[in-house]
Amino acid sequence: MTGPGLEYGTATENSLQLRQRQATVSGAVENNMPPTPTVQRIFKIFNRAEAIERFEVLEKSLGNVKRRFHGTKALCGLGVLLNGAACMRPECNACNICANGFEVRGEHYSRFGDGVYTSATSGKSNDYAGNDNKAHGKTFRCMFLCKVAAGKTYKIQLGNLPADQCPPPVSVAGYDSVVGDVGGVGGLNYDELCDSVLPAYWIVYQLN
Repeated sequence: MTGPGLEYGTATENSLQLRQRQATVSGAVENNMPPTPTVQRIFKIFNRAEAIERFEVLEKSLGNVKRRFHGTKALCGLGVLLNGAACMRPECNACNICANGFEVRGEHYSRFGDGVYTSATSGKSNDYAGNDNKAHGKTFRCMFLCKVAAGKTYKIQLGNLPADQCPPPVSVAGYDSVVGDVGGVGGLNYDELCDSVLPAYWIVYQLN
């Protein structure tokens, strides 16, 4: 497959396992994600040189680099079919992230304010993987595996913050990123991390 900054490979498949998050809503598994979705293929993302340089600066200065998942919509089913082409439409998040990296501009979120949201739990990111892609009678979704320069993290257990507190004043307090930690009453079931992110892999997985 040819696409923006993508190369198909299987070398990392054994190290990447997508797991269903162990939670139910009204007795039903959210989004029908099976206990162990089948990873069909993994693409390595070749980021622009300037994006890599910026991230390496953060990596050295902040440290605490994590691997985190990010779910988003792929209108063209990027990677589902090996002979498919990237659409590069402005509204296709997957193609634009592969080509240009993440941008916060124009995106607005109510949980913790504007930012790039990632999670250590693939099932959480599956909730945001957007549209299902059908091929050969099967259903596929896709998500990114990213490198995140988290630095010093500001942890919060609330499910969201009031609008006048978004985003939290982490820079004033000396923090570099926000972590929605689990365990608070009325809070989060799964962690979320909002920070400087470099897409590393594009994962295509089968739901049925």
